[in-house]
Formats: sequence, structure tokens, C-alpha cells
Amino acid sequence: MRPRFLLALDVDGTLLTRDGRVAQRDARALERARRAGIAVTLASGRQPAGLWPLAEALGLVHPLVAVDGGLIVGARSRRELQRAPLPRPVAAPLVEGWRTRGLSVFFMTADAIVARRVDHARFPFIGSWSPIAAQTDDP
Repeated sequence: MRPRFLLALDVDGTLLTRDGRVAQRDARALERARRAGIAVTLASGRQPAGLWPLAEALGLVHPLVAVDGGLIVGARSRRELQRAPLPRPVAAPLVEGWRTRGLSVFFMTADAIVARRVDHARFPFIGSWSPIAAQTDDP
């Protein structure tokens, strides 16, 4: 039977506590939701590799939303199900606007983060989000 309802949860700062754990109360609530026939999934800015261990620990089976909605992956199969990258003609003016305002700009792919070398002061923080992080001199 297909679920009639979907509960999509953010991860960092919502489902996970500051120490990176799911509170027991929340885990029990998720289990009750699943038993009630509600599809439970994660929707996060994280890359898939940052979601799979949590999805497995929670016993999630429905597709996961990763990279701020740019990628949907199987919770168990770990296969890419849908990709929706931001088109270059849309992204370019946004990036330029952010840079002129002094914001750190970085790009996330399904498995990597790329940041400009000039943003090196922020890179240790940004780079910690992925096992694959690179800096570039490209604009």
C-alpha cells in the first residue's frame, strides 16, 4: 500500500541535535509515523553521502532529497533517481551578485564541494561538509 502522507525532515539543526544525534523522543515519533503509514524521508542541503548513514540508522526506505533539492537518491539503493542542477544562465548572475557583496561562493555536486581559492579562510568549514572538497582558481 502506498503512503498517503509524506514527512520530509531537515537534518542539521532540526532532526539532529548539536552533537549530531537524533533525540530518543524524535526517533520514537518517527517510528510511530512510519507505523501509521506515513512515508518518512530526509530533505537536506547535505550531499547523499551525508544522508545515507542517518537514513540507514532510522530505517528509512523512501527517496532522500539532497544538495538543497538538486538531487534525489534512493535511501537503500543509493542510486541517483533525479538530478536538477541550476542552469548556468541562472547561476552566473547569482554568483556574481553574491561575490560583489563579499559572500563566499561554493558549488556542490552529488559528491564534492568546490570553492574558489580566494575564499580560503572559509574553506576548512565548507570543506568539512564532504570527503571530496577542492579549491580552484577559476571564477
